[in-house]
Amino acid sequence: MRIAIDAMGGDHAPRETVLGSLDAVAGLEGISKIILVGDRDAIQRELAALPSVPPNVHIHHASEIVEMHEAP
Repeated sequence: MRIAIDAMGGDHAPRETVLGSLDAVAGLEGISKIILVGDRDAIQRELAALPSVPPNVHIHHASEIVEMHEAP
């Protein structure tokens, strides 16, 4: 199963989103790929600070951001 996650959404993102995603990879069977969607540089900084990153964690860069005050 492939899972895409908005790494930039939520409190303390992308750090907490990245950490939660890695916990999911470690704790759940059947996840073939985790795709962290968001600002590539910010996500890479968080991944670089970790001792190891599973090979099935990938980044999909998203250059645009929908701010909280914008209509969906």
